[in-house]
Amino acid sequence: MRVLKILFIIISFAIIGMSLLTMYQFSMLAGEEGVPNVLYIVFGLLIVFSFFNIIYHIKSFRFYRRKQKQRLDKKLHKIFWMAGFLLPGFLFILLSMALYNTAGRFADGYVKSEEIVVMLVFLVVGITEFLETSLLQRRIKKLKENREIKSEIDDIGAVN
Repeated sequence: MRVLKILFIIISFAIIGMSLLTMYQFSMLAGEEGVPNVLYIVFGLLIVFSFFNIIYHIKSFRFYRRKQKQRLDKKLHKIFWMAGFLLPGFLFILLSMALYNTAGRFADGYVKSEEIVVMLVFLVVGITEFLETSLLQRRIKKLKENREIKSEIDDIGAVN
């Protein structure tokens, strides 16, 4: 899972880079009409959610370390948990918008393979990010329960 977290950080940086590059290309190609503000909003949200996702993965990385370095006493703030779900949720929204926009062309057979690849990447990244965040919450609960059980067992043998 540590490799997966590192991969998600790299993917988030790639999303930020591609979003900035796409915004730049749109602004250069737009000419006098300009780029619709909706595109700036979508790419801006994608950049912000990716940035928060990077912070979430860095902050939550400690729960995949050895037992000595997990620091279960230090909680992960709810804002970071929310950040863990924001990017996959937004990717699902973008995926549904892309599917809606290409549904007519898909029925006629005019969809490019690049569009399908981008939609599949959004789907896979969104599902794995969502699953990782959900599984991490379960892992933390289980680690805390195990620590409490071991603590209770140690207290039984201790003399007051």
